[in-house]
Amino acid sequence: MNKLLALLLFCFISIVLGQGYDTQRIILDSSNGFSVEYFNNYKIVNNLLNNERYKLVCCGLSVDNQTGFNGVFNTPANNIAVDKALEALPFFELLNVTNQVQSAGPIDNVTSPCYANLTDSPKNTTNLITFTTQSTLPQHVGVSADHYSLSPLQRASWLVYIAYFFDMENEANQLLHSLEKNYQCHQSNLKNSGAKNIAWTSMKLISVNHQTTVISNLTEFQNVLSSVDFVIDETPQGVFKDFSFAGWLAAANLSPSATFNFINNKNVYRTDGLVNVKGYSDYPIRSPARADLAISDIIHMVYNTYEPSYNMTWLRAFAQSARPVYVSNATYPSCTNPYERLLINPCSIAPFDPKNNNTITGPSDSKNSYVQHGLSTGGKVGIAIGVVAIVAAIIGARFYFYRKNNPSSDGRMFFRMRDM
Repeated sequence: MNKLLALLLFCFISIVLGQGYDTQRIILDSSNGFSVEYFNNYKIVNNLLNNERYKLVCCGLSVDNQTGFNGVFNTPANNIAVDKALEALPFFELLNVTNQVQSAGPIDNVTSPCYANLTDSPKNTTNLITFTTQSTLPQHVGVSADHYSLSPLQRASWLVYIAYFFDMENEANQLLHSLEKNYQCHQSNLKNSGAKNIAWTSMKLISVNHQTTVISNLTEFQNVLSSVDFVIDETPQGVFKDFSFAGWLAAANLSPSATFNFINNKNVYRTDGLVNVKGYSDYPIRSPARADLAISDIIHMVYNTYEPSYNMTWLRAFAQSARPVYVSNATYPSCTNPYERLLINPCSIAPFDPKNNNTITGPSDSKNSYVQHGLSTGGKVGIAIGVVAIVAAIIGARFYFYRKNNPSSDGRMFFRMRDM
């Protein structure tokens, strides 16, 4: 009898100890920039881009006297702060844990109405986890969802990284699959639609009394733009003395009567189409989490008869004097139902052929030496500064670049797109 009791007790203990994280193991490819290792009652999450390592301990077990980690935390997390890494906020919304976020800074830049009562810094530091750009303290967790090396869907996958800290990776993985399905549906619909030349530009204020583009010289900048169909500009408003299309042209030393396609067709857009009351754009914060909306904006910019009823989330027709829209309940849906937000723009498989529409002209091959050809349908997304990208079927919203020249003494730099 005693042996039987001991055996039953041993089995019971084994089952209890084996529960931990065994029932919810979600392991994504490490190319997303993070990885996870599961053990009986803890998991180790690695931010591979920051070379950071976190131990997440379940079941109320002690986190004291742990070494070899950037941080050791009990899960699920229930007291959150955000410092600089505002791109984490949309992931919290998708996980429906916004009520556990007590502060975010800089507070003026927060665009989501789901965080109306936040403070700039945390008041309650008990069991606090601070999500930031890079871990410098034991209470900090580095988030790299907007890293230049990640594709759109890889950025979106950081939903799972953040979910590890809440023991919600199963839910996060389901949400991610829904987002990926929508994104890939748009990819499939546009795969035979042709290509357009798109330049992502940004200008840098060198001094108070002088403005210049972030490129080696204006002539080169203009040569790059000579075969561009669309320009998407990300220059901060403060760089412009005259924040208008005319002011943008003047800063680039371009004439309104120039024969460039993007000028003649007024195809200059900006990413500040959705802003908060202080004028800060929602795009840099939310686009890493919402690759599906980013690709929809780009597609609609180029092919406005694809989903003709679609309203852009972030892009605005700057050259056509379109004005930014303020964040509201109408422009920013439910804070409590993540699937409602994911279904803002549901996609149905329906191959799109712009050549069958008289309002859209097909693309021509570019002779611009800066244009990169043959991008795959998995084209990556990043900031393109002063360069041209040709986007096969408008699959990617932004592209990655490497530094061609070291910064000169006046701070000028030139970036060119790397082959994908």
